[in-house]
Amino acid sequence: DNDFIGAVSINPRQITGKRSEWFKLTHPEQPAFNAEVFLTLTPVYESIEEAQKRAEEAKHASANAASSTVLSIEVAAARGLAAMDSGGTSDPYTIVQVGGEKRKTKVIKKELNPEWKEKFDLVVTDVNDMLKVQVWDKDMIGADDLIGETLIPLSTLVGKKSAQKWHSLYKDSAIMGEILLGINLPKPQGWVEDAAEETGPL
Repeated sequence: DNDFIGAVSINPRQITGKRSEWFKLTHPEQPAFNAEVFLTLTPVYESIEEAQKRAEEAKHASANAASSTVLSIEVAAARGLAAMDSGGTSDPYTIVQVGGEKRKTKVIKKELNPEWKEKFDLVVTDVNDMLKVQVWDKDMIGADDLIGETLIPLSTLVGKKSAQKWHSLYKDSAIMGEILLGINLPKPQGWVEDAAEETGPL
């Protein structure tokens, strides 16, 4: 267990500029307690409207994260994959992951333009998470090699059933090919639209 040493109370209205100083610690059960803590205080100014907007965004994010939904994804194909084997080919397979949910396609032997046409459902418990899609090269000896990957924010997919779309695969900032995905992510119960989406552009 952690032991309480002392506390300091600071009125934010008295913080008019950045300052560093020693503050006396107090202990409710030890009036004679004598210790200090050195703090640097930096005020951050925002309007009432900005503070209210920030609080509302935090509330929406919390509410949306608490609801679950199911992500349906089709891993259709890939094209122009980098050759990872000495023979100028790769043995690719794909892993899709959201949070702790992970699915894997079959391995296509000696192919740089594979077609999987496999569909998966993954439970999403936090729509503020990321969809990670990785294409790997299967090796018979040693560890498999990552060909490339793409990361997609789930918040950009909610309620938008998309037709199949090509996504670039990256490794060390280089494009290593493309993958064709079809994604459907229904809105979770109680989903709150972003204010900008509700009102539209000004």
